[in-house]
Amino acid sequence: MLNLADKVMIAFKDIIISKEFKKHYPRKSKMQERWEYYEKYKEGKVPIIVDENNVLIDGYTTYLIAKKLGVNKILVKRI
Repeated sequence: MLNLADKVMIAFKDIIISKEFKKHYPRKSKMQERWEYYEKYKEGKVPIIVDENNVLIDGYTTYLIAKKLGVNKILVKRI
């Protein structure tokens, strides 16, 4: 896991999802597993990682859960 020191808080609406991520929605079984992890630990299994332009690189399932929960700000790892 990443340290909180490695993360920055950004507005959720500022995360940009590429067409590639949008084309390939995660399998239902994967999303179910990620929801169960979230419910148990109150955090995403995979951290949200964005580039310097806030384009999502990794953590799409965590992004989708946060979107469903209606978060306004979220911790991300920017690389």
